[in-house]
Amino acid sequence: MKVLARLQMGLSAIFLACVLCPCSAVYGETAADLRIAAVRASVDQLLSRYAANDPDAVVNLLDPRGFVIYGSDASEIVKDVASLRKMMADDFALWGSARFEEPSEVDIRADEELASVMFQVPFSAGGRPTILIRFTTLWRKVDGHWRLSQAANTVPTVGSSASELLRRVPGNAEKHE
Repeated sequence: MKVLARLQMGLSAIFLACVLCPCSAVYGETAADLRIAAVRASVDQLLSRYAANDPDAVVNLLDPRGFVIYGSDASEIVKDVASLRKMMADDFALWGSARFEEPSEVDIRADEELASVMFQVPFSAGGRPTILIRFTTLWRKVDGHWRLSQAANTVPTVGSSASELLRRVPGNAEKHE
């Protein structure tokens, strides 16, 4: 009888541990894993909401304490909601549509309050050829949600690295293979 009682107590303890402990602990996910997944979900939301031309949803992802977004053109520096809405309106007046493919080279660094995310993503707009855009973003946790605080994007060149340019200089090709 004592063995049965111990077995029941043991099973009860295991049951309570499973119920009371977060599911992530049961599956081996750490707080850092969950944080990175939440930040990545915010990045994915930003891209999908922008591509859907949904400025209200994009605004909801912004840090209410302030933000700055550098676009790919030198004139595109956005520091307030009205400027963001104008930039999106101009983009979609020009393109009509936009589409992001799956991001790659994603690098996320996160603590409890801040996260940086760098990634590149193929992008097409208005039937134009797909280009690669690289993003650097900074996210701040506000009221339990990751909000975009800073972003910069660039359209990288192809074939213009120093190594590639040096190969074109007569006499340098074999030095830079």
